[in-house]
Amino acid sequence: MPEMDGIRATEQILATLEDPPRIVVVTTFENDAYAYEALHAGAAGFLLKRATAEELVREADVLRLTAAGLTGAEIAGRPPVGPATAKTHVAAVLAKTGARDRTQAVIAAYEAGWSPRAEPPAGLRARPAT
Repeated sequence: MPEMDGIRATEQILATLEDPPRIVVVTTFENDAYAYEALHAGAAGFLLKRATAEELVREADVLRLTAAGLTGAEIAGRPPVGPATAKTHVAAVLAKTGARDRTQAVIAAYEAGWSPRAEPPAGLRARPAT
């Protein structure tokens, strides 16, 4: 953008609107520091312009399923994702979030305001309140 970058625009929008929208910063820069700054400024997400629709949907779903507690094998059991594809997408999610492991990726998803939308894995149910 000629007069203001996406990070500054995000900060300004979030600071001036009473009920601001969720902001996704779209960029050509493949720079982890820039992604971190955008998220730190309040952006809900960060997106490369060259990302394909399939990459966005598969990776977003993989992060949501990971945040819901599913294992790689459980994610791979959901069509059309096979074991190799699930592993590839989990690795991509880790790289894009800067997480060293799945736990950090889940924390990044939580901090970005993503709530798991998948059912918990079989056998993992919330305990009733006592």
